[in-house]
Amino acid sequence: MSKLDKAKERLGVLKFWLAIVVGTFLALGAWMAQNYKTADDFLLFGSSLLVSGLIVALFVLNQKINKKIDEIGEL
Repeated sequence: MSKLDKAKERLGVLKFWLAIVVGTFLALGAWMAQNYKTADDFLLFGSSLLVSGLIVALFVLNQKINKKIDEIGEL
């Protein structure tokens, strides 16, 4: 397998994980918006922490994807 094929495959995997993170972020955000009145405070606090972590994960994955795209451009 050539370096270009490996880089493209790695980019595909990163895009897959980005989609998983975005989907989780949206689902958790929707749950929080619908249940903020009835949910336990502990659950809301944990959900808020998880949303914050997902935002960080979005930025990290986006940076890795951009680096991989630049790497593919050089190959």
